[in-house]
Amino acid sequence: MAFTWKVTNDDLTIKDGKFEIVSKKDEVAQRLKTALLHEYDEYFLNYTAGVPWYQSILGSRNTKNAELIFRKIALDVPGVISVIGLNTNTSNGRTTVALTAEVQDG
Repeated sequence: MAFTWKVTNDDLTIKDGKFEIVSKKDEVAQRLKTALLHEYDEYFLNYTAGVPWYQSILGSRNTKNAELIFRKIALDVPGVISVIGLNTNTSNGRTTVALTAEVQDG
């Protein structure tokens, strides 16, 4: 059985146990999530890529520095036009981050 697949700019996701092509805004959202979950020093071909969770964010009380890091990573993702909102909240030793970004459609 021959299988030909021509995908140029799209990504894959699994939905209901089947592969589906993700495109446009969903593709950018998936790339953004992947970028934010990628840890610094994780990828052996580029040790400087990724979020410096242990090096600069976790355990630090400097939320402004964390916001700058998140903003830079988000803006480096292809398809992200701007970061509309970025809020960090530290309560009882737990930090949460909410990021809203404007993305290209297509």
